[in-house]
Amino acid sequence: MPRVVLESPDCGVGEIGSYNSLDWHIKGAAGIVTSGGVRDRDECRAQGVPIFGQFRNQAMTQGRVEYEAAKIPVSIGGVQIKQGDIVLGDGDGVIAVPLEHAEQVARYARQENENDRAGRRRMYEVLGRELDESVR
Repeated sequence: MPRVVLESPDCGVGEIGSYNSLDWHIKGAAGIVTSGGVRDRDECRAQGVPIFGQFRNQAMTQGRVEYEAAKIPVSIGGVQIKQGDIVLGDGDGVIAVPLEHAEQVARYARQENENDRAGRRRMYEVLGRELDESVR
């Protein structure tokens, strides 16, 4: 599923909010990443659209933000992201993988995840803890 990735300066406003994020989700966006501001966080969480922003800004954007271009490479946190790159995020942050490296990165990530689960599962067992989804 496609993602919306926006490079933007901190204008002191929340350029991404509950309205435009839900609109983009309806149009097929699985999530949104921006180097700018996000507002309406409670509504965005309730709507279930993953949004990763650099700033939390409450002010509205009307008349303050202009969209310059679409489908061009952008820089988020010093990382270039191009159309077609794989962009994933969770509670720890966002990763962007160039499509040409996706298979190698996926293989390494799977190996690391399996090793981590197995090692933590052994520690759960030593502690007598019930196994949860993170170690199965």
